Amino acid sequence: MGLKKWQVLSSQVAFQNRWWLVHQERCQLPNGHIIDDYFVRIARPIVMIMALTPKREVVLVRQYRHGVREILTELPAGYVEPGEDVLAAARRELQEETGYETAEMLEIGRLVNDPTASNNYKHIFVALNAAPTSPQHPDPTEEIEVLTVPLPRFRAMLSDGEITCSGCVAAGFVGLAHVER
Repeated sequence: MGLKKWQVLSSQVAFQNRWWLVHQERCQLPNGHIIDDYFVRIARPIVMIMALTPKREVVLVRQYRHGVREILTELPAGYVEPGEDVLAAARRELQEETGYETAEMLEIGRLVNDPTASNNYKHIFVALNAAPTSPQHPDPTEEIEVLTVPLPRFRAMLSDGEITCSGCVAAGFVGLAHVER
C-alpha cells in the first residue's frame, strides 16, 4: 500500500514579520481526516559550517540565544539570502561570524531543520585550512565570541552535551565522519 502525503486543501498567511512567515494550512490526511489549523513556518535554507584550521582545530562561535536564554557554543551558521547560492552563503556566514576564510569548502550533507513545523533544510559544509583574514562582521543582533578547539575536544563537546544545539550536534558528527575518513 505505501505511505501517502497529506493533501493541502488551503494555505494562508497566519503571521508575518521580518523574521517569521507562518502559514495556517487546512490538510486532508490519507485516511480522510481533516486538520483545519496546521501551522508551518516558511523559512529560508540554513548553512552550517564545520571549519578546520591548518592545525585541525574546529572554529566555533559562542553567542546568546534568546529562545533558550542561554549562551551556547555552536558551529558558525546562518540563513541563505534570497537568490544566494548555498556555497556563497556558507562562505559569507563563516567570514561574517568568525573572520575566517578558506578556498577549500565543500557541501557534505543536508539535514531537515524541523520536519514537523518548518519547510527548510540545513546545508552542512566542511571548510579546510580556514584562517582568520579579517575582522568579524556580525549582524546588529549578534555578539559573537570565536574559539578554536582540537578535533578530539570537539568530538567530546558533541558527545558530552557541551554543545546542545541539535543541528550543531548532527552537523558536527556528519562533519567528523567526513574529515576522519
